[in-house]
Amino acid sequence: MSIANDYGVGILSAVTDALERAGGSVIDKESLNAGDTDFRTQLTKPKSKKIEVV
Repeated sequence: MSIANDYGVGILSAVTDALERAGGSVIDKESLNAGDTDFRTQLTKPKSKKIEVV
């Protein structure tokens, strides 16, 4: 999950690359806007996909 701006996209890309190099896999990517306070949508999607780590 990342903030929907250039910084957030850059961090998400770096973390995704590092995770995949270490043998992990990214199932889904979610973004949110600065100032958001309700994350139910972003947290419900991974739960329904039975993702092991968020």
